[in-house]
Amino acid sequence: MEEGQEFGLALKYLPLSTAYAVWAGMGTALTALVGIVLFHEDISILKNKAFLTIIADVVILNKSKEEEFQRTIQRSPTTLFAVNAYCRTGQQA
Repeated sequence: MEEGQEFGLALKYLPLSTAYAVWAGMGTALTALVGIVLFHEDISILKNKAFLTIIADVVILNKSKEEEFQRTIQRSPTTLFAVNAYCRTGQQA
């Protein structure tokens, strides 16, 4: 996989709103973590709460994605076959 294609791959399986929120949240958290580790920025209670909020938001968004995925499978069982085939081979069925 070429660099930078991860977001496009995520869009195959996630709604745009979920994929963007997860992508942006992870980028924000990682940027703050780099600041703490490499540049010795202070870790405050507020910063800790912000990290926990980002993590909780990503978990909630992923749970909503799982529920939507289950509804999709119930409507179209062949979707599960296509996703499984792609995960095993990296190619569309």
